[in-house]
Amino acid sequence: MELQNNLIKCLDEINNGNLGWDCKLAAPANDVDIMKIQKFCKSRLGVSLPKDYINLLKIKNGVEHSGMRIFGTNEIVINGEFRISGFIPENDDYADQFDCKHVVFGGCDCDLFIYNIADKKFYRFDHINLCESYGSFGCLVEDVLGCLL
Repeated sequence: MELQNNLIKCLDEINNGNLGWDCKLAAPANDVDIMKIQKFCKSRLGVSLPKDYINLLKIKNGVEHSGMRIFGTNEIVINGEFRISGFIPENDDYADQFDCKHVVFGGCDCDLFIYNIADKKFYRFDHINLCESYGSFGCLVEDVLGCLL
């Protein structure tokens, strides 16, 4: 529960707009869209979505903030111009590059936020090396959001 409270606190800080950075947060995801990406993840990649990611989607269905992005359940257009990428199309795009061995949740600048299916860990990946590892998706997101706040 503490993790979700910290995540909500981080998202609220970003959403308040007092930071001077451009930030886009989508409305909460609905259960139907969450189930679609859960099915995709299980059938295409053989893994379940992490609970922290599902919880984030229920709070905000995608985030774009100062170069950091977390995919929503589908592509979302905000104010008719800004796009938050969707989980399924992004993972389809990366499937060939990663040979379906990683799940991609978003990224920050040149890094990607991935789940390595083989060792069951979350990483920041710089397209060459697995950089920092995290025990959960929530820890990865808190670390990245904490750096931006």
